[in-house]
Amino acid sequence: MINKSFDIVIVGGGTSGVSAAYAAAKDGMSVALIERQKSLGGLAVHAEVGTICGIYKNSFDNHFEYNVGTYAREFTNELQHLSKAKPLRDNSGLKFLPYSPRVLAEHCEVLLAEQGVTVFLNTQLVQVANEVNKIKAVHCENKGGPFIIDCKAMVDTSGVSLVSKLLNLEVINTVLNQSASQIFTLSNVDFENESNLSLVLMTAIRKAVINGELKENQNRLYLVPGSMTNGEVSLKVTVPKEVGDDREELRSIALNAVHEIVDFLITKVGGFTSAKLKSIAPHVGVRIDDRPVGKSILTGDDVLNCSKTEDFIGYGNWPMEIWSQNRRVELRHLQENDHYGISAKNLISNQIENLFFAGRCISATDEAIASARVIGTCLQTGYASGKLASGSINVKKIQETVREIQKEQF
Repeated sequence: MINKSFDIVIVGGGTSGVSAAYAAAKDGMSVALIERQKSLGGLAVHAEVGTICGIYKNSFDNHFEYNVGTYAREFTNELQHLSKAKPLRDNSGLKFLPYSPRVLAEHCEVLLAEQGVTVFLNTQLVQVANEVNKIKAVHCENKGGPFIIDCKAMVDTSGVSLVSKLLNLEVINTVLNQSASQIFTLSNVDFENESNLSLVLMTAIRKAVINGELKENQNRLYLVPGSMTNGEVSLKVTVPKEVGDDREELRSIALNAVHEIVDFLITKVGGFTSAKLKSIAPHVGVRIDDRPVGKSILTGDDVLNCSKTEDFIGYGNWPMEIWSQNRRVELRHLQENDHYGISAKNLISNQIENLFFAGRCISATDEAIASARVIGTCLQTGYASGKLASGSINVKKIQETVREIQKEQF
């Protein structure tokens, strides 16, 4: 079996994992990133999320003012430039940036190449070896066969608490299940603009449910903002099944839901009569999963009360976004022009001294992660986790690394 050695191993190649790898490598660490898919970008690419949320100041005016760290701003600025996109504000006052999933994946590749990060794609993490509450190595497997990576620190950005589960550590189990979504793209649609399309869509779906043409749970269909161009548009349907362990079944149900909705739109709704199903995102968008337990747990009260903490490493700006089987999306807004702070302790394991978390894997309750799971926040927690992992190897106190992050980013 081949043995490799790196300072830091990152698990997960989504936006938080890429950010963690970038930050650690920039600090002079040798970094390996393990990703089970064939490309970088995580759900932002494979589920074709389509919008970067949580990067702008939480205000209901028409100004788009960043309220995130320097790295997240720079990442977003470059993505905006490469995607030729403009920030948008919806009717509820939420602000976000549309992007091209393909461009985001390419941007992630460039960032890691610039810093010399070694990326293992199509690779599974199968075992984590630890001694005296400290990770020593990870066992991986890909088409080339099994191999071992020795490491000094590890960052879990898998979104499913993979490292904690492999180590049989306590996790924060999901109780408030968030419904998953499936995104798909139609071509040959005939609408003047997104506002017109959205109004027609909402009216037609509501009427169809009342008339019994569609089931009650089929009324949760949404336009992906900023996706309409050259007669194409992306739509998001809530999968009519609670998220469980069987993700293949979830995907099957999601595909059926898409085809039923597309058939209805083409046969019943003006503006879609010539439409064709161009593509379906390769992955279902599962919003949350079990989270690891850190030295501190971010709570729903922290989010809604816009709590601040001295050891903050990022700002949270997005409302709690609750997607359930029983209703359309529910938004629990923060106080306008305010934000909450994410503590470094939300990113550090309470049991393994060299294990850190980021993205959808931060130590948070169901309610809190409903806000903190968005890409703008993941960029910040990812970058901070890479710095914290690097700091631990350099035998820096946590507060010293936190001060460095705050000085550099805010």
